[in-house]
Order: sequence, then structure tokens, then C-alpha cells
Amino acid sequence: MCSELTPHSGDRRVELRHPGFTARTTGDVVAWLPDERVLFTGDLIFT
Repeated sequence: MCSELTPHSGDRRVELRHPGFTARTTGDVVAWLPDERVLFTGDLIFT
């Protein structure tokens, strides 16, 4: 189950999504800017 919130900042759409699983903490969230095709994951994804 993925929870999502889509606030807008001016003309920019920002999708805040809970991935549906606990990666690092129970409150993990990623931010997706679909028009710019940019994903902010913080420390959820690393190599």
C-alpha cells in the first residue's frame, strides 16, 4: 500500500509518497517532481 500527498508550489507539482514498506524508519517518504523527472530519496537509496 502506497500513501500519497500531492501539494503544489506555484506551478510545480510535488508528490510525497510513502513507499509502503519500512526501509530505514516507519516514516520514510520520497518526493517526486514528475515534470522535472527528479526523485528525492534521502538515504533510502544508496550504493
